[in-house]
Amino acid sequence: MAGTVDSRKRWDTDDRFTGVADASAFAAAVEELAGLARRPGWIAEPAASVRERTDGDGVIFEVVTGIPDGGRFASHGHTVRLTLRPAGSP
Repeated sequence: MAGTVDSRKRWDTDDRFTGVADASAFAAAVEELAGLARRPGWIAEPAASVRERTDGDGVIFEVVTGIPDGGRFASHGHTVRLTLRPAGSP
């Protein structure tokens, strides 16, 4: 069927459907950021997370950045949510 996308593909020319490794080496940093993001009054710089998701015909990027304990400045962070929609969308 023309125009059908194989949901196993990670990009348009992908024919392996799997990666060559994993991101387990980064898991500790991701877990640290998640713990920091749960602190009251803490919003996230050297550490960052970007999540992309769809919402109808739009795409939403949720960004959390932060400074962990022991940095040059007090531990704190920031959040940004970008919602992108095609021109002419409500």
